[in-house]
Amino acid sequence: MPPFRNALRRAARAAALLAIPVALLLMPAAATAALASTTAVAASSAAHAAAAPAANCTVTITGSNVNLRTGPHLSSTAIAELQKGQKFTSPGCTTVVGDQYGATCGAHVGSNTWREITYKSNTRYFAAECGNV
Repeated sequence: MPPFRNALRRAARAAALLAIPVALLLMPAAATAALASTTAVAASSAAHAAAAPAANCTVTITGSNVNLRTGPHLSSTAIAELQKGQKFTSPGCTTVVGDQYGATCGAHVGSNTWREITYKSNTRYFAAECGNV
């Protein structure tokens, strides 16, 4: 799941939880008690969902001389060439949509899906078709 989706979900949860105290000030007492009970259940569910981040996975490179880039775009700087058999951690097992590419990873492939990995403590990207989870 792309990082921005997680950020949007967190922002939506925070906005919903901030709106509740304002609503409580404007409601009659009976409605306030019912809403407080519902709010506690919703907050508990949100905390449980936030406590279970997506698991990382290990990605194995399947091609030779696979460009590792600073972003999921062909215009992003290629900072290294990955070799067949190298293994990397993909935080959250994440793929992102970026530029369309053509690559040779055993066979010629083309896609716009990039795999996000951690390389020397930084987030970097390579053609997702050139790696297996």
